[in-house]
Amino acid sequence: MGIKVNFMLIGSQKSGTSSLSKLLAEHPEICFSTIKEPGLFKMDNYQEKFNWYNGLFHPTPATKIIGEGSTHYTMRPIFNEVADRIFQYNPEMKFIYLMRDPVERILSEYTHNLTKNLTIYPDFESEIKKVSTYCYYGKYYYQLKPYLDLFPKNNFLLLSFEEFVADQQACFSKVCQFLNISDLPIKTQAHANASEGKIDVTKSFGGFRKSFLFKILHPLTPKFLVKKIKNTVAKPVTKPIFKENLKTQFRDLFVEDILKMEVLIGRELTEWKKK
Repeated sequence: MGIKVNFMLIGSQKSGTSSLSKLLAEHPEICFSTIKEPGLFKMDNYQEKFNWYNGLFHPTPATKIIGEGSTHYTMRPIFNEVADRIFQYNPEMKFIYLMRDPVERILSEYTHNLTKNLTIYPDFESEIKKVSTYCYYGKYYYQLKPYLDLFPKNNFLLLSFEEFVADQQACFSKVCQFLNISDLPIKTQAHANASEGKIDVTKSFGGFRKSFLFKILHPLTPKFLVKKIKNTVAKPVTKPIFKENLKTQFRDLFVEDILKMEVLIGRELTEWKKK
């Protein structure tokens, strides 16, 4: 297979993984995949795609470790076989897992889906109650359990989105120590996507992207003009309000999983349990 990936940033979705991936890719001793989320091991035919996968990595003489960042790898129950596949590929794999307040994560995922025209139901409450993955993806112990059953505990670095936002350098130093690479100052503060941190999305381009006109024009249109068209045709998106009574309902759903995470990481997650 040639190249062997040594570490993975496996989630969670909408918890700062894009920002951390940028910092990882900038480190001279890390060879990070050219596509942030290859998602190889979610594929049933993953063994047929190693040539493609290996082509995403371009190590240099300075490279000490090779990694990628696919949040699909912690998206149970949609992708259930990922941990077993990764173990077969590299039983010494290291994992970085970013988590955030699971209730706030729901709002971030919904906003992301809304701007991409990926929501199913017409309103926020119906969507998050009827689409079960909004809740499942925020049950972090549930997502990690298949990995914990296969890999030793010291192969995991578990970080919170909140601590990453508060002090990116301190968080990145933990990452460097975990990966046994030089603890270097980050070049620039990575900015979380709008839907990762502050919810500040006001326009959607999703509907136009699906149109027949877009499919014809996009390959032929310069990037600056695509951006101009996007700003012209995008429709306004109303930022959802997460009512307190609805938050409480979801916090109750997460309590058991949070308690298990507290045992795993050895500290309380009080803010995630607040009413």
